[in-house]
Amino acid sequence: MADYYSDNAEALFERYNALDFEAVHADLVPCLPEMPGAALDVGAGAGRDALALDKRGWEVVAVEPAGRLRVYL
Repeated sequence: MADYYSDNAEALFERYNALDFEAVHADLVPCLPEMPGAALDVGAGAGRDALALDKRGWEVVAVEPAGRLRVYL
């Protein structure tokens, strides 16, 4: 499966980042604790979600198995 993501990394990067974190995770955002903590983003893709959490003060570890997508993290 990682081959698909690596082979299509540029298009997937554009597609993922065209969507806003708040819109994609509208049901999740209100459930986030007021006090940031640690988060693990497995299958981080282009890093959109990890970056959004980082900007909110979270300590984020982002893991992406597709080598060509990791260059965008």
